[in-house]
Amino acid sequence: MAMVAGYLEQHRNGFEQELSSLLAQQCVSEGARGASECAGLMARLLAGCGFDEAEVIQTEGLPGVWGYFDTGKPQTLAVYAMLDHAFVSRPWKRAPYSPVKEVLEPYGSVMFGKGVGTKGPMLVLAWALKAMRATGVDIPVNVACILETEEFIGSTNYHHMVHAKAGKLKGCVGAVSPSAGQSGTGSVSISLGSKGCAYFELVCEGARWGKGPVTPSVHSSAQGVVHSPVWRLVEALNTLMEPGSAGLACKIPGFYDNISLPKGHDLELLRKIVDSNKGKDWRRVVPGVGGRGRVEELAFGLEGEELFTRALYYPTFNINGLRAGYIHQDSPLFSLPGRAVARLDMRFAPDQRGAELMASLRAHLDKAGYPDIEIRDMGTHDWAKAEMDDAIVQAALNTYEAYGCPVTIWPMRGAGAPLGVFCSELGVPAMGGIGIGHCGSDGTDEYMVLDGNDKVAGVSRAGQFLADYLAQLAK
Repeated sequence: MAMVAGYLEQHRNGFEQELSSLLAQQCVSEGARGASECAGLMARLLAGCGFDEAEVIQTEGLPGVWGYFDTGKPQTLAVYAMLDHAFVSRPWKRAPYSPVKEVLEPYGSVMFGKGVGTKGPMLVLAWALKAMRATGVDIPVNVACILETEEFIGSTNYHHMVHAKAGKLKGCVGAVSPSAGQSGTGSVSISLGSKGCAYFELVCEGARWGKGPVTPSVHSSAQGVVHSPVWRLVEALNTLMEPGSAGLACKIPGFYDNISLPKGHDLELLRKIVDSNKGKDWRRVVPGVGGRGRVEELAFGLEGEELFTRALYYPTFNINGLRAGYIHQDSPLFSLPGRAVARLDMRFAPDQRGAELMASLRAHLDKAGYPDIEIRDMGTHDWAKAEMDDAIVQAALNTYEAYGCPVTIWPMRGAGAPLGVFCSELGVPAMGGIGIGHCGSDGTDEYMVLDGNDKVAGVSRAGQFLADYLAQLAK
């Protein structure tokens, strides 16, 4: 596939200009900042890369993007990617929406810009397909991309988009997500699954309850004779957990039922990870923890296999945030708020189901005496899973081996991803994180490597890898 890398290198200026334009377009789903504009831009970029179908998908929420690269072959690879990103919460050294190309040791050039870690790899895939078609390289599968702008607010409408395009996804062999997956040493971690996720809010309002303020607030001095929706929400939240467990022992009936613990290949993979990390601080190894200095201790005193089993396979019930009344310096003082909101997420592994867990939550609140508390579902999707002998997995492992990339295989990851929609809607395997190259950060500033080194691939080699992956997939 050297022809693909050569084409990408020859047309690097065009790729970098398109990447710069994509990074310059803000896409923050919380508040719908730039989502429509980003979706429109991405659809145009896919069309420019030769996608036979490239369009914005309108939903009841924020738009998505459909891209279909028709090769006339009987099999199709589905691709998931997100275009939205978190808002800029801490100052950057560089302007986050003014992409800039710089030399950054130990690499050659990199491009800085907000959201490059997800937008960049997707554009590399689009350009790899463009290069294959332009150079006459056989593309052995159709490639169907369903991109969203709602990941950070729960992927509310992603399953609707997949369902709407199900007819084009016949013959689907599985779903993947492109990534610049190398660490700074050139190694790669892949996951054969991800937890499902339910993202929702619990809302207590005086108007719905029939007690307390029916207006935004009354003066706090009235609290002696006026019920508080805020206290009511706190009381309801307290019914969800065992006292003193701090969120680690959920009381919702059935919450810990149907947990499918690792066995067979998955258990072997889990034990390999444990063995390779013995002697290390477990806080540095468990995904999502972030290492020493961010967490004082891990719960239950767990280590090794028990620790990873709980982190990767047990359900979680997390409070993201609480808001009511005084939340910033411009909020009203001495108020008794008429509305209180808790934003939460549940994550769950095979063989649990999000719809069943949400129904159990509703039944629990009703039985506990809180039928007025509204559950606002912001997006629920089930887990994603692939097995070692699935084509999408074997193709990845064969391609990484050909490129000399050491691979760590995680049987499951604790985070959730909408990739599970392909499993539940189409009955096909799904896995994330296919690709080489590197995305990182210089302090707060996000970048993607354009010109790599002897360990980390630049974009031309990363595009060549994806072309080779498609060829391996056909085998």
